[in-house]
Amino acid sequence: MSKSSAPPSAFDARAFLRHLTREPGVYRMIASDGAVLYVGKAASLRSRVSSYFRSTGLSSRIASMVAQIAAVEVTITRTEAEALLLENQLIKALRPRYNVLLRDDKSYPQIFISSGPWPRIGMHRGPRSEQGRYFGPYPSSLAVRETLSRMHRLFRLRACEESVFRNRSRPCLQYQINRCSAPCVGLISSADYAQSVRRAMLFLDGHSNELMDDLERAMEQAQGTACVVLQSFRAGINQGTRAFFPRVHGTENSQEVLSAFVCQYYLEHQPPRELLLSEPIDDTALLEAVLAESAGYRVQIKHAVRGERAGYLALTQRNAEAALAAELASSASQRVRVEALTQLLGLSAAPTRMECFDISHTGGEATVASCVVFDGDGPVRGQYRRYNINGITPGDDYAAMHQALERRFRRAIEDGVIPDILFIDGGKGQLTQANAVLADLGVSGLIVVGVAKGEARRAGDETLILPDGSSCKPGAASPALQLVQQIRDEAHRFAITGHRGKRQKARVTSSLQEIIARVEGINAALAKRIYAGLHGLVAATVPVTTKAGDT
Repeated sequence: MSKSSAPPSAFDARAFLRHLTREPGVYRMIASDGAVLYVGKAASLRSRVSSYFRSTGLSSRIASMVAQIAAVEVTITRTEAEALLLENQLIKALRPRYNVLLRDDKSYPQIFISSGPWPRIGMHRGPRSEQGRYFGPYPSSLAVRETLSRMHRLFRLRACEESVFRNRSRPCLQYQINRCSAPCVGLISSADYAQSVRRAMLFLDGHSNELMDDLERAMEQAQGTACVVLQSFRAGINQGTRAFFPRVHGTENSQEVLSAFVCQYYLEHQPPRELLLSEPIDDTALLEAVLAESAGYRVQIKHAVRGERAGYLALTQRNAEAALAAELASSASQRVRVEALTQLLGLSAAPTRMECFDISHTGGEATVASCVVFDGDGPVRGQYRRYNINGITPGDDYAAMHQALERRFRRAIEDGVIPDILFIDGGKGQLTQANAVLADLGVSGLIVVGVAKGEARRAGDETLILPDGSSCKPGAASPALQLVQQIRDEAHRFAITGHRGKRQKARVTSSLQEIIARVEGINAALAKRIYAGLHGLVAATVPVTTKAGDT
């Protein structure tokens, strides 16, 4: 809102002030030739402007300016902070002569997005000397930090300086907490990063409609990934949150995905008495009847709710959007790694199944081999396998690897499931065992790669032993090696978890079984079955037979 008066031959300050508002805003002192003499801000326009027209107390320079005033223009703002920003912009644009003489120009904080292939985003003060886009000014550094915090969560642009960016070999903490997409180590493609930068600029420019349309198009293209978030509330308290990512084909709409989830999940789990959905689904009445019959009480399925329940749904929706965004970002990073590995190994197509074997034991005790499975999207945990290794010399890792691989690929001959790439955690010795097993069984059509640790076992120093006998050290910054490390580390974790469980069970079981076996009439086999029954290791009851004369 703006008020103005045409420059009169003599400015009537009293008449002007009589109708001037007390709201915050910006005022401009205008000379008779239309030039702007001064720009100022005010928490109360009437109080501030009237101070220029008092009879005493003015400096000679201010009195000289007031004598030249032919008009005063004002712009009302909502807050004094807005007046501060507008004042700064007008001073820079108009360069009023008395502002230049009477006060220093202020430098307010701005948001800066640099130029180049991997732009960074951060706070900026001072002259705009660096190439890039500047947004602002903002009323305070706190406002900039709050905005940047949101930007990092939404768009995951880097904030590090060029010297740090060029010399990183592993993702930093910002990547770990989902505030950066780690372009420094190639975990996002240049095209995807440029897309994030473009969306960030739309956000800062205030083009919200264009940004929403862009995101909606992206969501439609990514319909092949769906997220269902389950949140449980009791007496207004959140009892827990779980995110599910059901496999979809890309043609289903959100109602179909939600309907399938409700049916499949709650036929296997106890349903609540009231189930709130983000949108309506088909066959609600039928589902309510089926779930009620299964649960033994009435189950209501609702979607159009108000008040507190609407708040629950809104919170769940926000969690679903955040979980889906994180999943899509993770999938994009995984695709970059898979593509890099495909190029490193010279493959004609990206691998769809990768397996890795690892051995774990303590001084030869309770030896366990693990096999983990990855596809193009990441780990396929439902197909992980552990192998208890028996009948070998304790501590003989080569024999353990040979036994595990033989068991795995003897079965592969029957079911036809063979990986595109087989990773072996170890050097040439372990790789020799793998190749020997595959040759003996006549298994072909897969690439075997050894993963040998560096001299100091430092991550990023690994050497990959390739099928032709050559080796390479891709380095810590290589997305291909990062994928190999992820698969190898998962195999190690899965192996050592199984080993520890086997070792602990063996130690506890042996001591208790020994005590039970000392009871007259109970042999070692029966003691083992009694132990299992007492600890819930078998569902059936433990039969006990006695001989004549036993008590």
